[in-house]
Amino acid sequence: MATLKDILTHPDRRPQVVKDTVVVMEAEVKRQKGLWGIVLGQGFQAVKAIDQGQFLYRAVDTLIGEASLSLDPYYQNYSQLNPQQRPPFPEYLQRYDRAVAEAVLSVTDRRRRISTNPLVGVTYDGLRSQVLPHLQEAVPALGRVIAAHAFPPEPRP
Repeated sequence: MATLKDILTHPDRRPQVVKDTVVVMEAEVKRQKGLWGIVLGQGFQAVKAIDQGQFLYRAVDTLIGEASLSLDPYYQNYSQLNPQQRPPFPEYLQRYDRAVAEAVLSVTDRRRRISTNPLVGVTYDGLRSQVLPHLQEAVPALGRVIAAHAFPPEPRP
């Protein structure tokens, strides 16, 4: 059986996976309210402005392989379930929302550990715990992106 990384990083699929992931990120940032929403929105807009928005796409493209590896156990377990009895993939992931969010953050945690930029480290360390609950809320949206590419609907006759 193919791994989630094989599926999501396949050259025919990868560009659309990256685009879909950025769309989810934008929607999740817009969904945030209050002071956190303002701060997150301004930070996100600043990142989007770098290199006419291409920085964000490159960042997602760079992380997609590692992230799909960290989520592969969920994909493999789900794939082993009886197709007639399993819930939609986003619902399945939502059952494990904290663990899924931690799996995604493990990728950026590894990147933070190897960063030599002290400002990046301090900023990341300060924001990580605040990001976790918001990432948990985004797990179903992430699941929809994965499902669209890993479990595309079968064509109707």
